[in-house]
Amino acid sequence: MQNCFLIEIVEIQRGNPEYPVGLEDTPNPSATLFARGNVSLLNRPGVAIVGSRNASPNGLEIARRIAGYITTKGNVVISGLALGIGAVAHEGALAAGGDTIPVLAHGLHTANPRANYKLAMRILDTGGLWVSEHPEDVSPQRHFFVARNRIQVGLSQSSVIVESAASSGTMKHVDFYLQAPTPSLLLPLITLRIH
Repeated sequence: MQNCFLIEIVEIQRGNPEYPVGLEDTPNPSATLFARGNVSLLNRPGVAIVGSRNASPNGLEIARRIAGYITTKGNVVISGLALGIGAVAHEGALAAGGDTIPVLAHGLHTANPRANYKLAMRILDTGGLWVSEHPEDVSPQRHFFVARNRIQVGLSQSSVIVESAASSGTMKHVDFYLQAPTPSLLLPLITLRIH
């Protein structure tokens, strides 16, 4: 694994041609997007895959398979590197040889949660990209996790929801999605827990 600290953090200002067009259409677009890795992925179509941190085995497998399939069609998988659905979405993309972008709720000096740090490093090592609206050395704050959902939506042409509680952060993703001026496809997947 290469050291992520050798990959520089790039600032992409709103109005810059590299600034993702979809982010311009989100509520309260970030003035600056920080990126570490393969910035060209911002120009590719993205599909967000989000859901429960405490997903069932069925939900995890569904998210992994969908992510793998999506990447075979040339899409980039977008998620938040969270435990559960987010992590397996990134893993599914990598397993299929595809590209993935975690949207982080802190500066790009590291990747959290710590349990997914090795996964985050694999993403960079395989040509992926980390993005955030926060400058280097900013620590995660509770309200940053809700706000990052609008970035996930802005980088995606569609969203797949796999298992979610009604009052979860995933539902905030849905709220941002529904506020987008031209939502294309929201696919909620309901999985059953089999005991």
